[in-house]
Amino acid sequence: MDRQLARVLRSYRRTLGTAAGLLAVALYAATVMGAFGNILADRVLGQPDFIDNSPNQGTGAAAGETLYFPNAVAIDSSVTPNNLYVADKNNNRVLGWMNADSFTSGSAADLVIGQPSFTANNCNNSGGPTNSLLCFPTSLAVDASGNLYVADAANNRVLEYSNPFAACKGTFPCVGGAAQEVFGQTSFTLSKVAAGTNGLNNPQGVALDASGDLYVADYGNNRVLEYNTPLTNTTADLVFGQALSFTTAKCNNDTSGGNPTADDLCDPEAVAVDPVSGALYVADSGNNRVLEYNTPLTNATADLVFGQAPSFTTGGCDFDNGGSADDPDDLCGPAGVAVDTLGNLYVADANNNRVLEYNTPLNA
Repeated sequence: MDRQLARVLRSYRRTLGTAAGLLAVALYAATVMGAFGNILADRVLGQPDFIDNSPNQGTGAAAGETLYFPNAVAIDSSVTPNNLYVADKNNNRVLGWMNADSFTSGSAADLVIGQPSFTANNCNNSGGPTNSLLCFPTSLAVDASGNLYVADAANNRVLEYSNPFAACKGTFPCVGGAAQEVFGQTSFTLSKVAAGTNGLNNPQGVALDASGDLYVADYGNNRVLEYNTPLTNTTADLVFGQALSFTTAKCNNDTSGGNPTADDLCDPEAVAVDPVSGALYVADSGNNRVLEYNTPLTNATADLVFGQAPSFTTGGCDFDNGGSADDPDDLCGPAGVAVDTLGNLYVADANNNRVLEYNTPLNA
C-alpha cells in the first residue's frame, strides 16, 4: 500500500503539481484505504492547516488560535456538546473549546485559563504564582460535574477550577476565573518543593475515579498521591511508591534506589483509572514499566506489572532483550496511560516511539 501511494503521489506531482498531487493522494487514501479505517486527521487546532507546525504559528506570540507544545487534552462529558480542554504547556495556559464535536480547523479557543488574556503567555505572567496563573501545565482531568484539575508542574501544585465554562456565564471568548482549590501548597502564592501529605514536586499527571477521588503522579517525589473527595479535601489520604510513608521521596525507596519492588515507584509520569473496575494504572517511567493496583483506595502494593515480563524486581529498558530491542513484553520510559470503557489499556511507550494496547489486561 505504501508503494502504491508513492506511485500515485509521483504521478500527480508530475502532471498537476505538488498541491494538487497531495489533494489527490488524500482523496485516494479516503476511498481506497477507507476499508481499513480512518487514518487521516479530520480537523486541526493550533495551526491554520495540516501542513504548518511551528509554535504559535511562527509569530512568536500567543493568540486564541495558537499552541506551543500542547501536552495534554481532556474532554468534559458532563455537558452536551462536550467541552474540550488543551494544556498549552509552553504558553503556560489551558485553552478550552465549547464544542469538541464541531469545531473548525484553526478555530480560536473560547476560553483561556492561567493567563490574563489570550495574548499573554509567560510563566506566572512574569511574576509569582497566584490562583489565576499557571507555569508549564502538564496534565488535565475533568470530573463528572465539569470541574477541571490541572497539574501546574513548575509551580509544584495541582489546581482545581469549578466548572470553568459555566463561570463565563455565556459570554465568549472568556478569560477564565481563578482556581478554587490548590494541592501541594498551603497558599496560592507559594510554589515550594515538599513531600508530606500537603507537598508536591513537579507533578506530571492527574486522574479521577468514578467517585471523583483524585490521583496525582508526583514525579519529583517518586510517588503517587490519592485525595478522597478533593473538592473538600486537599490533604493526601494515601501514598503509592514509598511503602505508605508520606515523609520519604526516594526512587525505589525500599531498596535505596536499587532494583524496584511492587511497593516502589521511580519518576512516575502519568496515572489513569479504569472507569468500570476502578483499577489504577501508573506509568512508572524510571522503572520502564506500568503498574496496576486492583483496589487503589485500600491497597498501595501493585498487583500487575507491564513491561518487565512479568517481574516486579526488574526495571531495565526493554528488559528481556537487554535494552537492545523491543517486543510486546517490553517498555522503555512509558510517559502516558489511558483506559477505555471496555477496560483496554493504552500506553505511550515514549523511548520506543510507539503506543501499545493491551486487551482487557485485568482478564488476562
